[in-house]
Amino acid sequence: MLATVQSLRVLKTKTLIKNAFLELIELNGYSKVSVTDIVEKAMINRNTFYLHYYDKEDLINEMISENYKKTEPLIKRILIKRVKENLDNPIKMQELIFKDILEHLLQEIELYRIFIMDPGLSGYLNKLKATIKSKMQNDFIKNDRQ
Repeated sequence: MLATVQSLRVLKTKTLIKNAFLELIELNGYSKVSVTDIVEKAMINRNTFYLHYYDKEDLINEMISENYKKTEPLIKRILIKRVKENLDNPIKMQELIFKDILEHLLQEIELYRIFIMDPGLSGYLNKLKATIKSKMQNDFIKNDRQ
């Protein structure tokens, strides 16, 4: 029971930090956001922030990683559709991929909007795109060989 309460507390704290971080990026831009700004906005102690993150780059990297983990089921769904529907038609396959990706983008619209609008985050956006692209290519190649 205690572990569950602690897990919920950690989840709540991290959510406060991430929401504050995103709001600050939207208001001031990534480069102008400091850890001090984040902890004040999230209304937490500075030590609490450092208990979970090394710095704001660590925070943004975790957010990218979490977002990427959300795309993995999307990629698997696309592959399953491809096999299930025996899609050898590349145009139909592209339509399915595009539809699934748009649905994912809609669910995560706030995060992507901030990533796209803030030039200070372009490197992180490129990292996320490259990771997703690589994963999709590897999975499609692996699936084609089976």
